[in-house]
Amino acid sequence: MAVLKVVELVGTSQAGWEDAVQQVFREASDSLRKIHGVRVVHQATRLAAGQVREYLATCRVAYELEDGGHVPADQLASGGHRVRASV
Repeated sequence: MAVLKVVELVGTSQAGWEDAVQQVFREASDSLRKIHGVRVVHQATRLAAGQVREYLATCRVAYELEDGGHVPADQLASGGHRVRASV
């Protein structure tokens, strides 16, 4: 039986929301193993002078814990990580 942990990450892109989600996945893949899925929970934009300048995708990434589901104490206290991945 696997134990999963879910972290919330925010990806950004000037190209669009899909690219912002890809940024989240690429960043998460660099440091997390056994990723089970990515769920987009919120999309937003940053505007400047009446135009979209940046797309933001807030995602929840579920990954399998190793070592029988042991979570280090520093991660329990933080409630997960929030990372901003930029293009």
